[in-house]
Amino acid sequence: MTTKGTKEWADWNLNLFKGCSNNCRYCYAKFMAKRFGRIKELYEWSIPVINKKILHQSFRKRKGRGMFPTAHDITPQTYIQYVVVLLRLLRAGNKVLITTKPNYNLIKMLCKQIEFYKDQVQFRFTITSIDDIKLKYWEPNAPNYQSRKASLIYAFHKGFKTSVSIEPYLDFDPIQLINDIALYCTESIWLGIMNPKYSHGYDSRYYNKSIYEKPYVKILVKSIVDIFSVAYPETILKKLRLKDSIRNLGINIKDF
Repeated sequence: MTTKGTKEWADWNLNLFKGCSNNCRYCYAKFMAKRFGRIKELYEWSIPVINKKILHQSFRKRKGRGMFPTAHDITPQTYIQYVVVLLRLLRAGNKVLITTKPNYNLIKMLCKQIEFYKDQVQFRFTITSIDDIKLKYWEPNAPNYQSRKASLIYAFHKGFKTSVSIEPYLDFDPIQLINDIALYCTESIWLGIMNPKYSHGYDSRYYNKSIYEKPYVKILVKSIVDIFSVAYPETILKKLRLKDSIRNLGINIKDF
């Protein structure tokens, strides 16, 4: 089965930059860019290149919800241009899913700048581990765990719709992470696995292929359902969603 990509979360998508300074080792967009000739070498992806056409483009109101960005992040280097385009989208009446590995200082500024449009916005913060050592290996230039959790809490208290993506989960057991962030998610918590096509040559201290294979994933999902259906059926379990990377293994929450 094929994955839906961004269509799983949004009706349309937009990117302002080609490339992302986070330089995540597992980045699907990076591998696709090389495969289809948008970059010659993988290292080029770590240097974002702006799309000037998008920067100066006018937007109309589009049907459904858009996801912006999908293949780069909101960083100190991209923030100013990102906000220019985001505000243009929001002023046109668009609903936007903001996806990011959040930088706390940037999220504080962003919440202030788009406060008027909060009903049109949902944040989806990518938080893949509680372990900063793992985060540093897999997502070398992205913010640490405390920055991401603090961003989630801040946006939550400012009245924004909040959600979290744990894809790929980097911990053998992401239950502690789910428990840690669930209170501050007004919407959903998404769990997904790493794409096995791009899992070669990783340091064995940080990578175990078996945790992304069906037998382990099935046991993990069952454990999550068993724990949270008893302890927090309303506040956590109802928010939990499985990404198509897991559902394509034939695993669904309702089966447990």
